[in-house]
Amino acid sequence: MSANSACNLDCIKSLAPVHEFEGPVKIVLVDVPKATYIGRLWHAACIVLANMLIGATTFTVLCYTLCFRASFSITLHIVLCTIGYQLLIPSGVLMMNFLHGAAAPQKVSGRRGEHVFIQLCGLACAAAGSFVVFLLEGRITTRTHIIFGVPAFVASSVCFVLGIHKKAFAKWVSMPDMVIFLTIFCFFYTLIIIYKPLKKLLTKKTNIGHCGVPSVLV
Repeated sequence: MSANSACNLDCIKSLAPVHEFEGPVKIVLVDVPKATYIGRLWHAACIVLANMLIGATTFTVLCYTLCFRASFSITLHIVLCTIGYQLLIPSGVLMMNFLHGAAAPQKVSGRRGEHVFIQLCGLACAAAGSFVVFLLEGRITTRTHIIFGVPAFVASSVCFVLGIHKKAFAKWVSMPDMVIFLTIFCFFYTLIIIYKPLKKLLTKKTNIGHCGVPSVLV
């Protein structure tokens, strides 16, 4: 379309998704494909639904803690871990998505900074919740923490191995075979660390622990 042709928003609707306006300044209009637009709509709707579900579940659990059915340390543990793991950390992950409402007006650097801040706050709450129940109660439920802790540790080892296999690290080490050795080392110490917790979980034998409460032993 030439610069002498008059056009408003109505005439743009009939043009192709990519159209050039030629004149003193060349303007290229790129319309979002319909399939991409619909996909973004559904993605944004799912994010809104996720926020609603997060709010409903965390609010219900926090209301339970107001009944004080458990001890103070357990109640504080529930509050801190729920806020950390179920509210702040998921919210921090969503901050990296430009379709998330709070992230939409921000630049990439702003979203990244807020993501890191919320994640750190979530981890701090989760760590404080675990520390409180261990400090005041003197114990942590073994079976539940084995079920969730072992897969988390295995996942962290996998991430570590993927990191040392990156080209930048492989070029940095003096010996090319060092990456292979580090991978083998990580594999073996991961097996050694998870062996006893898995054995405790699978044998299901109980005994009295050091703090006078039932615990799973070998």
